[in-house]
Amino acid sequence: MSVIVPLVLQLFPLNQKYLLILDRTNWKWGTSPINILMLSVAYKGISIPLFWGVLNLEGNSCYEDRTAIVKRVLYHSQKIKT
Repeated sequence: MSVIVPLVLQLFPLNQKYLLILDRTNWKWGTSPINILMLSVAYKGISIPLFWGVLNLEGNSCYEDRTAIVKRVLYHSQKIKT
């Protein structure tokens, strides 16, 4: 996934400030819960996924899961600026 952030930032003419969208979806595949936490960037009314992670739980994500995904995107976006 570390390739996605630099690719999106190079393909789309984003401003210096990004609007990030953090969202979670949860459903079941048979009896198995599927819980995905995704961080996207807004661009002209659409959401472009940057990073996502499958959570090993049902229900809401925790603070640590949310901050970890944001930190990953910030880390990879800083790498391409230098």
